[in-house]
Amino acid sequence: MRIEPISVKALRIVDAPTLDPITVILRDLGKGQGQVMIECYGSCWTAYWGAMGEDVTLRQFLVRVDLSYLVDRLQDPIRRNTRRSTEYLAKILVVVRAVLRAEEEEEKARPGSKCESCLGSGTEPCRDCGGSGWDPSLPSAEAQWSEQELETLRARGSAPAELNSIQPKGES
Repeated sequence: MRIEPISVKALRIVDAPTLDPITVILRDLGKGQGQVMIECYGSCWTAYWGAMGEDVTLRQFLVRVDLSYLVDRLQDPIRRNTRRSTEYLAKILVVVRAVLRAEEEEEKARPGSKCESCLGSGTEPCRDCGGSGWDPSLPSAEAQWSEQELETLRARGSAPAELNSIQPKGES
């Protein structure tokens, strides 16, 4: 038997509206490969992706793919999933994605970091990367969207509007 250490990024999200604390474990396994594990109130969801795109991190992938795809991918294919369990997972994913977007924004805002549009352009960094006109007190469009997602959750206290198109596995 051999034991190998692994590198993971673990997050604990507390005080999300209408949700218990959420634990998120991200494992980037190489170029375009990754695994996510999400736990909330004793329920756990996990998924592995072997082909996310060559230069895409797991965090970037989770933020950019469609919410309904993530819900479908993370749900248990054997167990019959109800609309309630599907909406519960989707609420959790909205919060997780908002936190991952906020982290991405913080990383972009650090002096010397560059976003995808600035990399290799040879031009001055954009506003988000600390170029002229950069003001760290002004959120970028992605950060504003994250706040809007969270505000929607706070205001409704129920499933976000984008869940209307999501159907649980096993229901027609």
